Amino acid sequence: MFMLLLCCVLPGDVVSTPLAHTSAESIEHIVVDALANANGDSARFRVYVINLVRREDRREIMRALLDNQGLLNVTTFVDAVDGFELSLAQMQREGLHPMPGWPLETKSLVQIADSVNARCGLEAARDLYGHAATYWTRGVAPAEVGCMLSHVAIWERVCARGGVDTALIFEDDVELAPNFEKRLRQYLRALPAGWELFHLKDDPLIPGFYYDERAQRGGLIGQPEYERNTWAYLVTVQAACKLARAFDPQNIIAADDFLAAMVAPHPRPDVRALYPPSISGYKCRIDCGVSMRDPSGTDSDIDGKDSATLWR
Repeated sequence: MFMLLLCCVLPGDVVSTPLAHTSAESIEHIVVDALANANGDSARFRVYVINLVRREDRREIMRALLDNQGLLNVTTFVDAVDGFELSLAQMQREGLHPMPGWPLETKSLVQIADSVNARCGLEAARDLYGHAATYWTRGVAPAEVGCMLSHVAIWERVCARGGVDTALIFEDDVELAPNFEKRLRQYLRALPAGWELFHLKDDPLIPGFYYDERAQRGGLIGQPEYERNTWAYLVTVQAACKLARAFDPQNIIAADDFLAAMVAPHPRPDVRALYPPSISGYKCRIDCGVSMRDPSGTDSDIDGKDSATLWR
C-alpha cells in the first residue's frame, strides 16, 4: 500500500497526510467524521475537503457552505500536501518523482493539435494548443505534485475503509449553489448502474473530441471528454481503489490530467500509454450547483506559478 494511506480516524481527530506538514508546529483542526444517509436511500455517503493547513480562511468558508447544505456532519477536512514545501530530496526519500518526460517539444504539440483539428476543427485545436503551450512544455510543478498526492491520499483512505458507497471530493476553492444538495441527490438517482466517477462540472477542453456533444444535449448525464476537473467529483469505493492502484509514484502528473486520463483517452499519447482509461466516468450536463470561487485563478494555490522555481 502506498505510503500516503491515512490511518483509521475517529470523529474529531485530525486527518493529515504524511507530507502535509514539514514542521512540528501543532495546529488545531476541526474535523467531523460520520456516516449518514445523504440521498434518501440505503447508500452511505461522505464528503472530503482537501485544504492546505495555511489556508484556514478557505476551511472556514467551506465549513459554512457545507453547513448550509446540511452536509457538515458527513464532512472530513483533509490536510493537503503543500507542494511549496516539498523538496526533491524529500521526494526521493519517499520514492516519488514527477513524470520525467512531461515537458513536450513544440513539434509534439503541433502533432497533437493537428489531430484535434482533424476531428474537431481549428478552434478546438487552437484552444488545446494554447493550453498545451502553457502546461505541457514545462515540468510538473511542485504545487501540482502536492495536489496529486492529496487526492491519492483520499482515494487510499476511501479504498481502505470500504463499505462507503460514495465519496464526494472537493478542493477548498469551490462555491456551492443554495440548492446544491437537492441537485446532488437528483444526479445520484440519475446515474446509471456501474458508474464509478462523476464530474460535477461539464467543462471539456475539447468538446466533441470523443463523443458527439450534440447527441448528449438535453440529458442530466453525459460522457466525459478531456475534463480537467479535480475540484468537485463523486467517486465510488471501487473507483477509488482503481485510482490508487493506477497511480505511479515515479511518474507524477497534475491531478487534473491524471483523473482525465483515467476516464477518457488523454490527448497526449505518452499519457495514454502510462495511464489508460479504466474508470466508468460520467459528468453532469446541466448546472450541478458547483463552481470555482475564483475562476480567474488569482487566488489559486496550484496555478503553475511555481513551475519556474527549481526543485530544492
